[in-house]
Amino acid sequence: MQLVKIGLIGCGAVTIKAHIPALMNEPGSKISTYKYLITAICGFDSENLDYIKSILPTVKIFTDYKDLLKEADCDAILIATGEQYHPQISRDALDFGKFVLCEKPFGTNVTEIRKFFAKDKDNDILNNKLQIAFNKRFYPVYTIYKTLIQNGKFGKPISGTFQFITQQGKKTGWEGILSNMIHYCDLISSLFGDINDLQCLSNKSETGINVSVSMKSADDATISFFFSSSGFWNAPWHEQWLLLDKSRNRIFAHNNNELFYSGCKNYSEYYGESNSIFWLPDSHGYKTQLKSFYELVCGIKKEPDVGLKDAIAAHTLFDKIRMICE
Repeated sequence: MQLVKIGLIGCGAVTIKAHIPALMNEPGSKISTYKYLITAICGFDSENLDYIKSILPTVKIFTDYKDLLKEADCDAILIATGEQYHPQISRDALDFGKFVLCEKPFGTNVTEIRKFFAKDKDNDILNNKLQIAFNKRFYPVYTIYKTLIQNGKFGKPISGTFQFITQQGKKTGWEGILSNMIHYCDLISSLFGDINDLQCLSNKSETGINVSVSMKSADDATISFFFSSSGFWNAPWHEQWLLLDKSRNRIFAHNNNELFYSGCKNYSEYYGESNSIFWLPDSHGYKTQLKSFYELVCGIKKEPDVGLKDAIAAHTLFDKIRMICE
């Protein structure tokens, strides 16, 4: 199995709690089809860097990401800094010939993203080395949905309803909800394509922002989306989505680990059991995402599963919603 050497830029919570454990891919993992070696990390938090050094004693520490790009022995870069730095660092890493997996959001707005990538509009060779870490694309509920479509069990959705309730973090206002809401802008864009009509209502309080959006796609599908940062993280029923196709097939996903599928034919044809509600591994998709990126770096895939075009589509939708609400 090919070894991919990877450097990390950013040493915050998502790096320590999500990316490093997934990259290390502990023995016994169900996903053992990739092999990474973390060779370098760049960051400023001394406590976090000390912790990383304690579990990865051979890793080389940098405080300037450009030095890492110049000096570190790595094939790929994983970027998990503040979103305001993502386009610039990704641009620089690509210019150094690295494959890049960059956390979402990919920037603060679509104009900022285009500023760094305008000259690559038709440069597929370069753009195909960039993958965006929209990890919800790799949730079990989403991958099963894609399998249902591939197996002819579910058609193109004609209607969708999405809900996400979380709690306000350190950042407030629209900057505070970008990191979570962009996930659903990506899912809606990937499932329904271009949005032609969009109406929004929103309000703000001390506890957060509440946004209600009604949309119609270019294919005439209707979509409703409710987002709130006025709740509690991981409270019951904080995340759910429902899809319908023209044959009256339904998919209902609750949080990360419960999915209901009802087709015109019996559900057991696909899953081999009569119960139409089943539980999935409580996965946030990080390992599956890294497997996808590994295949890109190794040349197994010729383009990323989630790339620059997807980031631009998601940020375009988010910016439209924000502009209307403000």
